[in-house]
Amino acid sequence: MIFHPVSVSNLGRCLQLYLLVQLQLTTMPEPLYRQSKNCSTDEHLSGDHCCKNCSADQEKVADCSATSDRKCQCRMGHFYSDPGSSEFCRQCTKCPQGVPVLQRCNSTSNTVCGLAATSHRNRLYLLMSLLVLLVIAIVCCCLKKQSPCRCHHCMQSSGDVTWEQMTG
Repeated sequence: MIFHPVSVSNLGRCLQLYLLVQLQLTTMPEPLYRQSKNCSTDEHLSGDHCCKNCSADQEKVADCSATSDRKCQCRMGHFYSDPGSSEFCRQCTKCPQGVPVLQRCNSTSNTVCGLAATSHRNRLYLLMSLLVLLVIAIVCCCLKKQSPCRCHHCMQSSGDVTWEQMTG
């Protein structure tokens, strides 16, 4: 280090300048260039500051700047599992075949599926079952009316009915 002789008049100005620089260094936060070199593993250096990286299941919505961080949202086919958090995205649910989609999946909510639609074949089986039950009920009713004391032949005769009249 080389020292140059300083006059007494310049010494006062040098001392003032030195004190001013020291004061600024003690009151200023750590310079940005030093902060940005220590970005965390989920950040990257952008100019003189650290920016958040979007995860693999996210896409960038807005770049970061000196005043705001990068904005990310879930990629198509994914949604935030917790609406108040952007921690991680989950894959959207797919409705089973034949089940209508009431609400499509987006970056903030999962797919909403409707109720399974009854197929034509199921309706046909139901109709056939009801028809068979109706026929069985009619046959049972007719057989019950055919009891010995209520037959058409018995109703026309007056008095007691003999066994020969019922079977003959």
